[in-house]
Amino acid sequence: MSCFMCGKHRPRSMMGTRKVLGKAQAVCAPSCKGLDELLSNPPT
Repeated sequence: MSCFMCGKHRPRSMMGTRKVLGKAQAVCAPSCKGLDELLSNPPT
């Protein structure tokens, strides 16, 4: 799926829902920026 906020494609397991413009939309969870940082620097 693609995130409604940033447009990047992510697996459904990394997505959450947020009410945007009166509808529940799929967005990155916990946030777009936080998920990008987590994926670029995986914990060791």
